[in-house]
Amino acid sequence: MNWSECVMISTILPGEESVVVVGSMRFTVLSERTLRMEYSPSGRFTDAPSQVFFRREGKKTEYRREIREGKLRLETDCLVLKCAAENREDFENTLSVKMKETGQVWNIGEAPNGNLGGTLQTLDNIDGAVPLPNGLLNRAGYTIFDDSNTVLLDEKGWPYEREQGSRDLYFFYYGTDYKCFLREYFMLSGKVPDIPRWTLGNWWSRFYPYTQDSLLELMDAFREREIPLSVCVIDMDWHIRENPYHEGWTGYTWNRNLIPEPERLIAGLHERGLKTALNLHPADGVAPFEDGYREMCRDIGQDADQDRVIPFRLDDRKFAESYFKHLHEPKEKIGVDFWWMDWQQDNTFSIPGLDTLWWINHLHYCDQLKHEGKIPVILSRWSGPGSHRYPIQFSGDTIVTWKSLAFQPYFTATAANVGCFWWSHDIGGHMGGVEDGELFLRWIQYGVFSPVLRLHSSDNEFQDRRPWNYGNDIFSLCREAMRLRHALIPYLYSEMYACTEGCPIAAPMYFYHREEEAYQVPQQYYFGRYLIAAPYTSPADRENMHSHQAVWLPEGLYYDFFTYKTYVGSKVHGIYGDKSHIPVFARAGSVIPMAEYVSFGDTEEPAQLLLKIFCGCSGSYLLKEGDMQDRETMFELFHENDIIQFSIHRRQEETYRKREYHLLFIGVGKPEFVTAENGTFAFRQEYQKEKAVLHLYVTMEKGQERLQLCLKAGTPEADPVSRKIMEVKEFLKSCRISNALKKHIYNCLSEWKPLCRESEKLSLELSGFIRDIRQLVPDTVLCGLLEILTGCGCIELCNTAQSNVLLWNAEDMEGFTYSIQQELYWEIITEKGSVGNFRSIPLNREKDTEKKKLEINWFDLFCSVFGC
Repeated sequence: MNWSECVMISTILPGEESVVVVGSMRFTVLSERTLRMEYSPSGRFTDAPSQVFFRREGKKTEYRREIREGKLRLETDCLVLKCAAENREDFENTLSVKMKETGQVWNIGEAPNGNLGGTLQTLDNIDGAVPLPNGLLNRAGYTIFDDSNTVLLDEKGWPYEREQGSRDLYFFYYGTDYKCFLREYFMLSGKVPDIPRWTLGNWWSRFYPYTQDSLLELMDAFREREIPLSVCVIDMDWHIRENPYHEGWTGYTWNRNLIPEPERLIAGLHERGLKTALNLHPADGVAPFEDGYREMCRDIGQDADQDRVIPFRLDDRKFAESYFKHLHEPKEKIGVDFWWMDWQQDNTFSIPGLDTLWWINHLHYCDQLKHEGKIPVILSRWSGPGSHRYPIQFSGDTIVTWKSLAFQPYFTATAANVGCFWWSHDIGGHMGGVEDGELFLRWIQYGVFSPVLRLHSSDNEFQDRRPWNYGNDIFSLCREAMRLRHALIPYLYSEMYACTEGCPIAAPMYFYHREEEAYQVPQQYYFGRYLIAAPYTSPADRENMHSHQAVWLPEGLYYDFFTYKTYVGSKVHGIYGDKSHIPVFARAGSVIPMAEYVSFGDTEEPAQLLLKIFCGCSGSYLLKEGDMQDRETMFELFHENDIIQFSIHRRQEETYRKREYHLLFIGVGKPEFVTAENGTFAFRQEYQKEKAVLHLYVTMEKGQERLQLCLKAGTPEADPVSRKIMEVKEFLKSCRISNALKKHIYNCLSEWKPLCRESEKLSLELSGFIRDIRQLVPDTVLCGLLEILTGCGCIELCNTAQSNVLLWNAEDMEGFTYSIQQELYWEIITEKGSVGNFRSIPLNREKDTEKKKLEINWFDLFCSVFGC
């Protein structure tokens, strides 16, 4: 495919039966839920692709229309549109859409309420949570998208300005089905493309003047320490920086002092199984010393002997074609796999309405289409609606603080509201702050459960993201986490397929649940469709020595992904963990495919597959493999009473090689028997009673289509009181109190087991015991003990610009109360009450005119205080 073909955008026009033209207005029925509404002063409507909407055809939809006395009525199964049809004033004053399901009516000019937030172009220099701009989803259940001011693309794919005074509006109705909105939106704007499998592994990147030998030696150091990588990004020092024309950010010519043999460097990375990208800051144009300068001058008609910089004019077609041909293609021919577009400037192009960064991303992504058989990918900042078509998004130069880390899970998940699924953060932070091994570890652990894990930092000699620089303890846990990331690639690759159906890799809880709690838990999110992640984003307490998190689990039975501890849903649970723990949960019935073994530079389909099978409910999972996700394996779990059936069905069996499966049946008793569908098969089994996990090792031969297992295994015995006592024991191990006091607490609680049973009240004996140790135990240790014993808890969440305190009372205990004292100008307002199952209370820390103090009363034993 040549360059001209790469940038062409073809679109299919809607059928005539979907279009209603009345004078200078046009209405298009795109589906029963989605309408396009246009006004054109000239009566010439556009079907050309716009920056946001590349596709115009929609779905063939039955509808009814009526024009009576100059008024249009248009009705689908979901919507009723009304509009007087004489002139622009009619369009602007009478256009309305009624949603039949709810009875709501939208009138033109009204904004839907309850916007759920969008995303930012970048997190450059942002330290902690900031307000997010509006996104595309609203709790009102509908979205109005005004596309009147974006550029259009001609038949050759080049931008041009719209007709002045025209209106181009889209109405989307979805109720509370937010995935439905994304499917409708992607139908018109294009789906989120697949990204290459190798992007799902660990990336290395650093702003640092590596030589070609030192960079390869660094990659070998990762391999020797058994830390897998799949991508090595080369920041801007790959090119010449010192020059008389500009400050050196822009460059296209290899710095032969650092990299004398670029071909050998890239070949060396490829030999190690790594893909690579080069960093670009193109704003300063093409200087006379650059390779390709004279060829570009010839192409655009500039005199090369005048020694003038060629301005960066990517909106000029001749410049753009020459730019890719002479500056990019030579690097790609020696093996550069993709480009990192590090654009930080304002809009500079001359075409009205053309967003500079969007056009840069669009052309750089389209240019990759010339490599047939290769999945395109770029790394660049978000450039607004329509940018979901150009993954991967780069979030910029973040600050090294806990506040920055705490913001990223919420920020990343909320970006799904505009179709932005593939944020890549500087894991570990880019600059500033204070280096902290615990912070670095927690950032990596979050990175494992984020769309892209890319280590990065500045060239400050004291900021270095090599995991072995943080001491043996941190190094060991970082290595474990980064190996886990590569083990999860089969799951991630399969979940990428679901992105095209409106299921993001990282999604807010309200994408899948309608309960009010789903809107109040910014610290957690779905990672794929089957895991809930709530990573620790604050330092461990200095007294109880644990990290603390809260997670709301929807209805059902859930498992800790690592410890296999079970949790009942429809409740908030307080989670305490040491440095090795990551709060991730799988619902019963989930089957999570993983690589059994990982190795450096290898992200290919594993020959040994590990399946974590969370029992207690039936379920299934479709594993997608192949470069085009054209090979499928269906795993099906049937669990009823003591009988478990599990099948593996390879749908394109003739293409599969021999594969070994390690099956972990989690949450089962010791099996009485295990059989195959045909009565015999070779397997090996082990049972771990303490974890209630059955290990089965089976092999499917090449060409074998199906394997079905049946086993009988009861449910493990569960004693909730014993579990609480054991949780107390584990919690006490790390607390900074005397060993004698730990033993006293544990022994007393063990002897008083009946007093720890679920009850509406805290027993007098237990209450008295807590009072006895009150002066000996720090508040955070007492909070942890009571949280474990009573199911009550509180935590301050700083993931959003609005700090909140989350309160929960999972067992409906009496005596767990709150008091809010709020000073508003000259008035003091007090609110008191019992804590129910769930409550989120904003603190409003940033408002000088509003001061709030929240006091939590723990059964009249002591109080926790939040706010000013």
